Amino acid sequence: MVGRLQRSDSDLQLGALLLSIHQ
Repeated sequence: MVGRLQRSDSDLQLGALLLSIHQ
C-alpha cells in the first residue's frame, strides 16, 4: 500500500512538472 501511495505521489509530482513546463 505504501509503495502504491509513493507511486501516486511520484506521478502527481511528474504531472505537476509537466504542467509547469507546458505552461
